[in-house]
Amino acid sequence: MSEKNIVSSALESLAVEFGVDGAYEAIQKDGLLGAVKNGVENKINDVKQGIKDIEKKAEEVKGYVKEDWNNLKNAVGDFFASDEEKAAKKAEEEAKKAKEEAEKKAAEEQAAAMREALDKSYILHTALLVCDKAYTNEEIHPSYIVLPYSHGESIHGLPQLNVDDYIGDKNVLNFGICRSPKNPKVQEAARKILDEVKEESKSWTDKLLGIFVDDSVDDVCDSQESLAAYCAGPCIPEFYQKWIDGKEDVLIDGSPALLGRCTLCCKYGGNITIQSSGQLV
Repeated sequence: MSEKNIVSSALESLAVEFGVDGAYEAIQKDGLLGAVKNGVENKINDVKQGIKDIEKKAEEVKGYVKEDWNNLKNAVGDFFASDEEKAAKKAEEEAKKAKEEAEKKAAEEQAAAMREALDKSYILHTALLVCDKAYTNEEIHPSYIVLPYSHGESIHGLPQLNVDDYIGDKNVLNFGICRSPKNPKVQEAARKILDEVKEESKSWTDKLLGIFVDDSVDDVCDSQESLAAYCAGPCIPEFYQKWIDGKEDVLIDGSPALLGRCTLCCKYGGNITIQSSGQLV
């Protein structure tokens, strides 16, 4: 090994020994001046990034301070405001409240007018339906009413329905989810929870006896106060009777025409209502 290589190897060993092997490698790669230059640039970049982080944090603190200051200023301002200023502010708040109430009333009146119009409308293939038992976290899961074949009457080219179009998964499509405690699938979900809780609370002796004795939960209450009322299961659209309140004086294929006002009751207690006519115009 040459004297140069021996010195280089020795320097590398010392660099590793004193924890500066990174610097040594940088010198080997870029030379002493290059390594120093790169090191200085890296430190400058670190300082710049640190300054940016501080500025960002300062902006956040500034926002909090500004919000607190505005709240304090408003509170103090209300305390020291003159009677005229207080009256003006009260009038402004009352005007804002009156505007919000007027907008709410207008929206309610518009919704009521649309509902009234829908109630009188003939219902066509693919009209939107909702069930008051088909929801998750207050979000409604809608479905549709469809016709496998036409009754021979149509509006705007879409088949018209009658009150006999109520068959589950044939006319009334599956809502996907059910929250009715009367639904066997919902009861099954509740029973599974009860079994799991019961199993977790068992002692070693209870578990041993359970091998020889079937002590599983056989029944789940279907009331609104039961555990099943807080569970969900797959929708099973089944109905005992046809749509209620069809248009008796207009027959579609021999049965009263289906109107937007019609309702349908599921055998598990779900109330089905129509939310669109299916008409394109």
